[in-house]
Amino acid sequence: MDRDAIVSPHSLGALEAYRQVIFDISRVLQDPAVDMGKLFYAVMIQSGVKRFRVPDNYINKLSGSGLLSDRIDTISFGKIEGTLRELHDRIHCQVLRPPTDAERRVIDELVYFLHDLYVAANFRRPVVTVVEVPNLTLLRPILREDLCAVVEALLGAVQTLAVDAPVARFEVAAEKLKSFQAVMLSDLFESYVEGHAELALTYGPTEPVIEKVGKVAHKIVDVFPGDLELRKTTVSAIEALPTLIEAAVGKLFGAVAKPLLSALAQGLTQDRRLLMYSFHPTWRQIWGAKLDKVREVVSLERKLRSPHKDSS
Repeated sequence: MDRDAIVSPHSLGALEAYRQVIFDISRVLQDPAVDMGKLFYAVMIQSGVKRFRVPDNYINKLSGSGLLSDRIDTISFGKIEGTLRELHDRIHCQVLRPPTDAERRVIDELVYFLHDLYVAANFRRPVVTVVEVPNLTLLRPILREDLCAVVEALLGAVQTLAVDAPVARFEVAAEKLKSFQAVMLSDLFESYVEGHAELALTYGPTEPVIEKVGKVAHKIVDVFPGDLELRKTTVSAIEALPTLIEAAVGKLFGAVAKPLLSALAQGLTQDRRLLMYSFHPTWRQIWGAKLDKVREVVSLERKLRSPHKDSS
């Protein structure tokens, strides 16, 4: 089964920032640096995505990884770029006061989440992203109440699924990654991909599908117990819009409401869910590990610099 997903421009930009940050902090720590771009695609492939579609102006910026050979296609954002810009502007117009840098990042997370949802609906394909589901608690103090009500209704319709994935261990040597190609081409992995494809169908509840996918993931890890491990990947699924959305979006979003609602109506058919696969849990784990090491180094330096008390 050919199963492809879209990588949006903001995720590609964030991955480059992640790559540079991890490279810089790893150099300071004299620690091995993880290539965040390659890891992103590896995690998504091992989460059931077979091919990636990127904006045509980004195709030449991707690393020449063998992992991506014959797995990349282009897709044109030309017809929706105006809607994405307008959506960004409309959200920022609903801010109650000048936001702090931290608050601006939270607002941008909401914008990017809505971008990804619109892209998934417009192209009727899953999206792979670096963002997580927005935190409404952080948004309430800085956004208008009526917008928060719409966001709350929308997020209430999003089902966050934790799915087992057979993901490469972070410490595995690069040359060993080539052996995973055999797993990805196997019938066992194909059944894993097909299981993920069933998540997009609304013929039944998601729980049995997640259980089925998890069992296959366990079998794949058993094949490579030293190189692969089970990790939870986060999938956001939405299959229907609350009635509040259609009534309120027009008032809040103005001209952008029509293409947004039209895309969602077409993307959310009676038999399909919209899916967004998030890389954020993996990023959080890697960044957290680096910060833990920084704390260890700082603590050790403080101990070395502190004067020894004379024993009396």
